[in-house]
Amino acid sequence: PPRALTAGARGTGVTHGLADFLAQEELDRYEGFWISPDAKQVAFERVDESHIPQFRIMHSGSDSVGDGAEEDHRYPFAGKGNPNVQLCVVSTDATSAVA
Repeated sequence: PPRALTAGARGTGVTHGLADFLAQEELDRYEGFWISPDAKQVAFERVDESHIPQFRIMHSGSDSVGDGAEEDHRYPFAGKGNPNVQLCVVSTDATSAVA
């Protein structure tokens, strides 16, 4: 059955296994984790964006109004700090999630 291999990234400005904004927009890379050929390890991208301010994006022309027509994202503006990215590896045999 599916289970968490990592912990500590929910709601903190830190993500595990998701490609960061710059990788998606500038490198056209949307994956943030990779499974080894024998499925015994998973490499994942740990991204810390906690130092990057949130920016509200409005969906102009949307049928929705209010909260349904906007999203908040951490957006690295030109000349400001970028996300801190680490490549981590975790064993799929681990008995508890790795932080």
